[in-house]
Amino acid sequence: MKHIIYTLILLFSINSIAQQIVPLETEYTTNFLERDTYFKDINGELDKFIGTWKYEDTTSNTVFEITLSKIENTESAHSCTEDRLTGQFKLVVNGIEQYNTYTNDYGKMIMGKGFNPTYTYLSDGNAIRNPPSVNRYHMAIVEPSFVGFLHSSDLTITYENNSGVEKINWNNEVDKAIRVVDNQQVNIYQMPLEMELIKQ
Repeated sequence: MKHIIYTLILLFSINSIAQQIVPLETEYTTNFLERDTYFKDINGELDKFIGTWKYEDTTSNTVFEITLSKIENTESAHSCTEDRLTGQFKLVVNGIEQYNTYTNDYGKMIMGKGFNPTYTYLSDGNAIRNPPSVNRYHMAIVEPSFVGFLHSSDLTITYENNSGVEKINWNNEVDKAIRVVDNQQVNIYQMPLEMELIKQ
């Protein structure tokens, strides 16, 4: 039995040594194709996003709230792991709660992707690659009525701090998911696709 325990400890130690640790923000610059790497939030770049954020629109009586938190060492591509953002959220319209993931488990509804580069597409068909920014984080999000279409969302949240007022600009670009039977879109969001959320 002792021999088995020592062997397991040795294997775990070798595996831990084999995995290099690099800063999370370098994942899509110098280290994108790395293997056996832990993209760790060494420099605390995710910390600015952590907390509760709120959007309120008095003209449409819409309130959207999200609480972002960090999960560490999650599985990623190429036998890598990384730190990511995750969150719980709720939507209230005209004083009526539409859904609330703080209190209900609807399944996986939000997924952090990282500090990805962005692209500017030119009229001649070419594209300009814009480098990643530690103030711009990419995610995916769905609502309870269409949980299966998480990967149709391309959410970008951009952090700003103006004279001590922290906010995130929210832009969710959605690929339409069409139901084959009646050719209707199934992933129609109740939450706004673009909004400005203030840190609470």
